[in-house]
Amino acid sequence: VHIARAFAKSAGDTHQRLRVAVVDMGSSVFTGIGCTKVIGVLVLRLAPSALFRTYYFTMLLAILLVGLLHALCILPAFLYILSRPSSPPPLPRIDETSP
Repeated sequence: VHIARAFAKSAGDTHQRLRVAVVDMGSSVFTGIGCTKVIGVLVLRLAPSALFRTYYFTMLLAILLVGLLHALCILPAFLYILSRPSSPPPLPRIDETSP
């Protein structure tokens, strides 16, 4: 969501918009998903219960890694392929009553 919003709000051609979105929001997404959540899930690997190790560790780690792959690789590729050029900024209106 963060990368898609940054892409939608930025100006320029498609390549510039995608670069701005990935550079500005990519580090936040990587830090939020890649570092903090993965470190939290890695602690579950040390759990004595086989259920925690099998289900919570394996499944959550897989879901987090697929989400990170999607956010940083697949979504930018789809945005690049499916996007339209951004519209130019609107021209200022000229008041007809001014001299």
